[in-house]
Amino acid sequence: MQSGNPQLIRQYNQDLIRNLIFEKGPITKTLVAKITSLSVPTVSKIVDGLEASGLICQDVEIEGNVGRKAKSYKINKDAANFIVLFFLRGSFTAILTDYFGSKIAEKTIKLTDCSNSFERTFALVCSAVDEFLLIRTIRQISAIGLGIPGVVRDDGVISQIPSIPSWDGIQIEKRMAQRYSVPIFVENDVKLMTVGYFHRELIDRYENMVLLYISEGLGAGIIINRKLYKGFRSFAGEYGYMQINGIRAWKNGSNFGALEITLKKFVEKIERGQALSEAEQDEYLDLLAVVIVNFTAVLNPEVIAIREAAIDEGKISLIAEKVRRMIPEDCIPELIPLTNDTYGLDGVISSCQAIVSSKLSVIEQKGI
Repeated sequence: MQSGNPQLIRQYNQDLIRNLIFEKGPITKTLVAKITSLSVPTVSKIVDGLEASGLICQDVEIEGNVGRKAKSYKINKDAANFIVLFFLRGSFTAILTDYFGSKIAEKTIKLTDCSNSFERTFALVCSAVDEFLLIRTIRQISAIGLGIPGVVRDDGVISQIPSIPSWDGIQIEKRMAQRYSVPIFVENDVKLMTVGYFHRELIDRYENMVLLYISEGLGAGIIINRKLYKGFRSFAGEYGYMQINGIRAWKNGSNFGALEITLKKFVEKIERGQALSEAEQDEYLDLLAVVIVNFTAVLNPEVIAIREAAIDEGKISLIAEKVRRMIPEDCIPELIPLTNDTYGLDGVISSCQAIVSSKLSVIEQKGI
């Protein structure tokens, strides 16, 4: 029997049950008790408390033992509202959602001049939030989340954000929290896209993945054991700094971010709608194959997804053939082309849901 702080144990069990109802609901108290190994009286007390708080609600009654009907429970979609913002190609998409991410209202904030002062760009973002607060009061908002094209350090400071240079060195989360009295979180756009894609498409089948984003810049999101991995200084996934023929280049001078510089000449041509020559395409796919091999050798993920406008199933096959020449075939991850950027908003919503429900990543859903 485990012992410890009774308040922490109650909170753990409450979070566990709440998360289980979110993922499995509608679900009965008896089934919750069976899955968590908690007693039925303990489960009943917690579920009744969650219902009284408005976070969960009753669904339908289902047949139980000896013809008796048991109540089932699900998350109340109106128990929480989120404001989510995601930056992409010069604009923030802002959405007001219910608990499940269903859209209530939407607004686009175009930063016509991203080099404007921080106060100017920040005010534009806040104006969208303020409009949503005319629809839902601040007390009805459970979290505000932002996805931005920069590195978010552990201390909340933003760095390496050339798309909105005035935000460099700013603690956006802190500034938002000073204005709005709700939980705030800010995270890198590609990392959130990875979270969104994993939760929507892969979570029932896989534990680990990498998402490679190739556009105005390079970035990757990494999921290990169903958790986003950021690394020291949130630098994990910045594969533009990978060294291809690095020793030779180092001897000849600085090779800082050379892979990103090399890939950029191909990406810029693709995004202008210009076709790569046969030799250029072969070199481009060679580089992507090497990136995949490097990630596979270090992390050995089950899936590597690639988001780049020109990467389709045909090019994925060509990349896979190149990868097979470099590593054992049974170690090659599933390679998937992504065709849109909508998973970024999904990632922000998933993160907001985690804030509300204090989701715990437990392999075995057992209570204490």
